[in-house]
Amino acid sequence: MKRTLPACLLLIPWGICLAGGINSSAVVDPFSEWSIATFRVPGGVLKKVFPVAPALGASQDAMQATIAKSSQAGLRFFEARSIQLPAGTLMLASPQRDQLTVRTTIAAQCVMQQFADDFLRAKPTVLNCKVEAVEASAKFFQDRVEEADHSRIRDALQDESKVGRARVVASVDVQTPSGKRVAADSASVIMDGQQRLQCELEPILSSDRETVSSRLWVGLDPGGGEFTTDALVWLGRPRLAGLWPASKGRCVAIFLTVGVVSPFAAPDPLLEKWLAVAGESLSPPPATVAPRESAGMELRRFLVPPDFLVLGERSPSEGRSGNSALPTVMKILMEQGIQFPVGSDACLLPDSHYLVVRNWPKNLDLVEAWVGSGGWEPPLVISLHLSTIETSAAEFRRLERDASPVTGQQKLWGALLQRVMRGDARWVSCAWLEGLSGLAATVATGNQDPESGLSWTVRPVVGADGVSVDLDSVLRVGGNPGNELKSSVTTRKGSPQLLTIWAPPGGQGDVLQAVFVESRVSGHLGRE
Repeated sequence: MKRTLPACLLLIPWGICLAGGINSSAVVDPFSEWSIATFRVPGGVLKKVFPVAPALGASQDAMQATIAKSSQAGLRFFEARSIQLPAGTLMLASPQRDQLTVRTTIAAQCVMQQFADDFLRAKPTVLNCKVEAVEASAKFFQDRVEEADHSRIRDALQDESKVGRARVVASVDVQTPSGKRVAADSASVIMDGQQRLQCELEPILSSDRETVSSRLWVGLDPGGGEFTTDALVWLGRPRLAGLWPASKGRCVAIFLTVGVVSPFAAPDPLLEKWLAVAGESLSPPPATVAPRESAGMELRRFLVPPDFLVLGERSPSEGRSGNSALPTVMKILMEQGIQFPVGSDACLLPDSHYLVVRNWPKNLDLVEAWVGSGGWEPPLVISLHLSTIETSAAEFRRLERDASPVTGQQKLWGALLQRVMRGDARWVSCAWLEGLSGLAATVATGNQDPESGLSWTVRPVVGADGVSVDLDSVLRVGGNPGNELKSSVTTRKGSPQLLTIWAPPGGQGDVLQAVFVESRVSGHLGRE
C-alpha cells in the first residue's frame, strides 16, 4: 500500500491571497492520492447500514471479514445516493459513535465530507461562547492591533500575564443554540481583583460552518466601560472585538471565542489503524490512472473563500428526502460558463479551501479569471483604530507649518510617532473596534477621567473601491463638559486620518492632542 498522510495533513494550509492558479508540479493530486479519513454522521444513519466494528483483540480474519462486509454495504449505500466511490474504497464504522472511517481518494473524501456536513446542518448546533476582558499596557496593544491573526495577540497576552504585565479582569462562558439570543453574567464566578462582566450576543453559525457572526454587547462593572458591535469570528479562534482605555497607560481588550459543542462521543482511533493494517492485506489500493481523455490536461489549485459551496442555489439531493445539499463544485463552475469535457474533474479541499481542477489550460484560465474577479461577495470586516497623541502646542504649530497640503496628515502622524519614541510626546489613549460595513458600533469607557474617559460611536461604510471607508462618528473625551467631535471622513488603509487637534479636557498646560483614525477592510477576517 502506498503510504500517505491522513487527509487533514495532506491539505495545504490557508494562505494569504484569495486567488491564484498553481501549476501541477506543486499540487497534491486529490484524484489519485489515497488516504484514510474519519467522518461523523449523526442521526443513527450508520446503524441501518453498517455492521459493528470488531472488538479489541479480534483476529486478522475477523477484521478483514468485517471490513469487506462494511465496504460492500457502504458502496451500495452511497451509490444509491449518486455518490460514486472509486474501486478499492474500504470502510469501517462504529455506529454507536456515529463514526465512519474510510480509505479512498482525497477527492472522494471531499464528496463524503459534504455528505456528512449535510446531516450536521439538519441538526441543531449548540455553540460555546467565551468572552474575556484582558488588561495590558496601551503600548502593547498599539504595537499589535494590526495583527491579522488575533490568536497571536491572545497568546502574547498570556505570556505578558506570566510576568505580571497583563491580567484577565473578567471572563464568562455561555452555551446557546446557533441563532438564539443569550445573556451571560460573571457575577457568580468573580475572582479576587476581577470585575463583573455582562454580555449579550446572538451567535449564528455560517452555512459553511467556518465562521460565526453575532451582535455583541459587553459591559464591565463597576465603571469598566462597555461596547456594542457586530462581530465575525473564525470558529475556535479568539477574535479581538473591542479595545478601550482603562486607566493611564492601560487598555482593556475584549476577546470573543466561539466553538461548537460536539454532539459526538470521542472517535475510536482503532478504526483507522485496522483499515491501514488489515485493509492493506485485504485489498491494497489500486494504482489510480487518470482517464485516457485527460491526456494533455493540467492540474491547478485555486484558493477560494470558506463559503465557496454556498454560492449556488441549494437543491434537494437525489435519493435523500428531507435533506438539502450544497451544489457540487463542478456545478458551480459550469454555471459560470466553464466547460468540463470528459476526463476533467474538480474538487474542493475543505480543510485548506483549495479548489483543485483538472482541465484544459484554456478552461483553467477561465477558472482563474473567475476566482480572481471575486465572483462572490464575502462579508466585509472593518477594523477601526483610534489613537490620541499629545505634545506641546509649539511643536504642533511647527509640524503643521512643515506639512504640505498633500502629505500633511501622513507626515504629521510620522513625526508624532518619532517624538513618542524619543519621549517628547506620549500616547494618551487608544481604542479599537471591529465590525461590519453599514452597521454602527460603540465603545465607551464608563468614566469621566480627562484621559481615559472616552465614548466613540461610529458607522463605517466601505466605499465602491472596496478599500476606502466612509466614517460618520461622534467622539467624546473627558468628563463634563469635556471635548466632543462630530465628523464625517473617508479613510484608507495605511493612511491615518486626522480627526481633530484640540486642547486636553480641562486645559492642562500648553499642550495639544491629535486624534487619528485608521481603517482596514478585509474580506475574510484579516485576509485583505
